[in-house]
Amino acid sequence: MSIRVGMRAMARPAMGPVALPWHAGWNFRKSHEIVGTSSGAQSEYQVQVNVHREEGVDADKDVYVGEKCLADYADIRFTAEDGETLLKHCLRIIAAGYGSDFLTGGTASASSEWPGDGYVAAYAFDNNEATRWSSNAVAKPHWVKYDLGVGVTKTARKLRLKPFGTQVANFKLQGSNNDSDWDDIISKTCNGSSNWQEWTFANATAYRYYRILVTSGDAALQSSIWEIELMEALADYALCWVKMPSTPEDLDIVLIYVYYGNTEAETTSSRRDTMWLYADFEDDLEDFNGPLCNGFSAARVDEATQGWCAYTSEDDGGGTHTCREPGDLAGSIHQIIAKASGEGFAILVERWRAKSTTTAGWVTNAQVTLADFNGDPFLWRYAYSEGGMLDTGWTTETIWRTVTTEIEGYTSLYLTFGFGDSWVADYSQMNWFDLISIRKYVSPEPGHGDWGAEETI
Repeated sequence: MSIRVGMRAMARPAMGPVALPWHAGWNFRKSHEIVGTSSGAQSEYQVQVNVHREEGVDADKDVYVGEKCLADYADIRFTAEDGETLLKHCLRIIAAGYGSDFLTGGTASASSEWPGDGYVAAYAFDNNEATRWSSNAVAKPHWVKYDLGVGVTKTARKLRLKPFGTQVANFKLQGSNNDSDWDDIISKTCNGSSNWQEWTFANATAYRYYRILVTSGDAALQSSIWEIELMEALADYALCWVKMPSTPEDLDIVLIYVYYGNTEAETTSSRRDTMWLYADFEDDLEDFNGPLCNGFSAARVDEATQGWCAYTSEDDGGGTHTCREPGDLAGSIHQIIAKASGEGFAILVERWRAKSTTTAGWVTNAQVTLADFNGDPFLWRYAYSEGGMLDTGWTTETIWRTVTTEIEGYTSLYLTFGFGDSWVADYSQMNWFDLISIRKYVSPEPGHGDWGAEETI
């Protein structure tokens, strides 16, 4: 139930802890408003929600649950406004990488410095590759240290080091919280050049003091380093797509809930159930028996064999798809594999590869296109690569490509995968497309409103 105020519906206030049949073992939930769009009410629409296992302020599509959910997010569930009806969802854990250099704003020091002021310890942390620290010409070991300051600690997970030639060979990265007792974090060997070198490593301790302890180098007594950088690891998060049975009209809102906090839960994430179409090519042609599909003749054949379509099991062992149908379709070699229904959609091809080993001819790109029933004209095209004789290797794609107004007025549209703008003498070129997700898309998309406070179940 909702109460409409002007053009916006006010969400019903939370009624406190509940006990629902399906969620025995779940401990927490939060409510969230999905806001309608000027594109009108939508059905079976996928909405993005990002779940973070860290503390933060909930806003827009991002919700922060700390360490109350499992590290693999297997206990994440979404429900409709009644808090009972489970919604289909799929998730992918996004590796967020590493932050920026945190060796700033503190104080540098060293076991010794070359006489004068041209090679002081601070030069190893000044972000200037034209200046460097050097120890005095005394026997090793030597160290250069950074104090982050009173009350400041950081958990280092990545080191970037630019040594001076061969003057640094074996070294240790150490951490301390009292400037006297030092823990070894990593022990490494430089490669003998002045190039940037980097290492990532496990470390669960936040330290105030960090130092590089040089234990060996070339025949010179001194040790010298151009630059030192340390980074913390950014927290991973779960990028979730939630399949909404319906989204409201413009500026109206509907509540959903995210549940978490069950140590015994197993994931129910399913792209096949959540997306409009999902294909991983592990079940022969079954991937194309969904609502978007138009039947076509294909064969599972060896990579070197000619045919309408070819499947292979490269890289991670999962089935992958390539198209090599001889012929000309507005200047491209294509294989029609799916039919769109006339609605807007977004497509993500997570893995793709383009390869050409021909001795005569050229191939300029691997592409995904949208065409009408007769294959002409191209209404939409996305080229994944460009080049001549090429082998891109397996490439990861993370960007959703959208199609909206271009398909208005057409009822028989086909999504095609293949080469574009190519001429070859022996057809020894191939494309692979794998892990294809297609979801509904309107512009503007349904939006995000407020998040409710965490409720204990």
